[in-house]
Amino acid sequence: MDLKAILHDHAAWLNSTSGKQADFTGANLAEVDLAGVNLAGANLAKANLRGANLIEVSFSSADLRQVNFTDATLIKANFWGAKLQGANLTGVDLTDSILRGADFTGVDFTGANLTRANFAGADLTKANFTDAIFGGGNLIEANFTEANFSGADLKRANFRGANLTEANLAGANFTSINLRGANLKRANLG
Repeated sequence: MDLKAILHDHAAWLNSTSGKQADFTGANLAEVDLAGVNLAGANLAKANLRGANLIEVSFSSADLRQVNFTDATLIKANFWGAKLQGANLTGVDLTDSILRGADFTGVDFTGANLTRANFAGADLTKANFTDAIFGGGNLIEANFTEANFSGADLKRANFRGANLTEANLAGANFTSINLRGANLKRANLG
């Protein structure tokens, strides 16, 4: 696989000139450095990006279903409208990332750094946030139905209008969080 050529063609595709949409379906891209690359609309379903440097990468509207992002650095990454169902984001750093409107159904965020991440309007149904750090995250109107926050640090997170129906919040740190208008129906506050 010629990574440089694929990225060049994808950039041309994004600019509506010739080129071709990037397709990394099932590709092994572990430890790769793609910092600053625009992968908007790319197909990376089932790819392995374990330990990759993905700082400031745009995954806007990309297909990232079942991608392995374990231990990847995703600081200031953009996932606006991306599909990430079943992806593994264990131990990732998503500080200051944009995750608005993305589908994170069933995603594992165990031990992830989500400081100041923007999840507004995202679908995080059945996501696992065990021991994750939210430090000031924007979670306005996001769907966390049946999500697991056990042991998570939710300090200063904004859950205004979020759906936390049947979410597990046992052992989570609630210091200075905003739950105004949030739905906590059948949530475990343990």
